Amino acid sequence: MFRPKWLPPIAVMLVAGTILFCGCPPSPSTIEAVTPTVLRASERGTLTPVPLGTSQGISNGDRVSTSAQGEGWLKLPCAWLRVFRDTDLQFKQISVDGANLAAAKGAMVTNTTRCASFKMSSGGDPPEAVVEMRGTTVFFAFDSNKHITLLAVQDGTATLTNVLANGSSGDAVTVAAGNASVVRRRNPPEPARPISGMEIILGEMDLDRVYALAVQVLQSERIRAFDLPTLIRQTVIIRETVILRETVVVTVTVPRPATVPATRAP
Repeated sequence: MFRPKWLPPIAVMLVAGTILFCGCPPSPSTIEAVTPTVLRASERGTLTPVPLGTSQGISNGDRVSTSAQGEGWLKLPCAWLRVFRDTDLQFKQISVDGANLAAAKGAMVTNTTRCASFKMSSGGDPPEAVVEMRGTTVFFAFDSNKHITLLAVQDGTATLTNVLANGSSGDAVTVAAGNASVVRRRNPPEPARPISGMEIILGEMDLDRVYALAVQVLQSERIRAFDLPTLIRQTVIIRETVILRETVVVTVTVPRPATVPATRAP
């Protein structure tokens, strides 16, 4: 083995070991606290707060958890995620072109437009449902109390599969852009339906405000936002922003300036 003269033998062994045997995901993979409180822990460590406005590295096996008002910004080699309140997420595997994540609860926007393979499972072990996506932007949520997994696809397509109690895969449904589907208590996924009809499931999962925040995130990222479900006139106030849950067309008539009679030259 070639060894530069300025490196002792033990250093060469350490360098080689790092290159050949390190199972760490490629850098950078980070979590940033957008609002308090966001927590991070190593695979066997204790959850500790991520200081607001700062970021920390993420490795395989790490966990991220948010409080009732917490929001976090996750950056992976081929994807980004915005996790919202009451989320508990574990990073089973992170690679250059994909990831395998497990959500014990919570909601998030996930953009995987640069990933060859990206998997998100919901529930414990075995999970209750699995979402597989590639080059996709989705809204994903799991209610651990009601055992409901929600998948709403913004761009591309994704697959939602229920998982049986013995760990075997159940039925799968392909969800195209602009559609959504749910899995309830390990039952087969419901047929994909337009996102515009999601108001019932959002209310059932208490996700109205979270979903409105997801829309704001997508808009800020210059991605075409999800269509807000059409409801009766209802106002949701979030961070001093009023979002009307129906389309309102306002016509403004601007009066023309008064015509001043021309005067003849003397």
